[in-house]
Amino acid sequence: MPCFNFFNADLLDISKGRKNEHILTFVDDAVLLAIGSDFTETHDILWDMMTHPGVAMQWSREHNSPFKFSKFALMDFTRNPAHAATSTPLVLPMPP
Repeated sequence: MPCFNFFNADLLDISKGRKNEHILTFVDDAVLLAIGSDFTETHDILWDMMTHPGVAMQWSREHNSPFKFSKFALMDFTRNPAHAATSTPLVLPMPP
């Protein structure tokens, strides 16, 4: 199990220093958490965490550890039920 701590260490650095972004890992699972004022903002944060250079998709390629998009899940949480009706899906580009 300690090997995964070393393997995933770079993945944890993606959100380092960013207030509304967090990454949690356990063995070979990861959670990307975005906090924002609405779903559009949180989806934009997640998009950035996944697609910008030096972040999750690049980590996946460099570590020969492809993400399985079929295992991804997006959960939107809100205290206001009216916001839930306006949620739109987050669509990520397929890895090359």
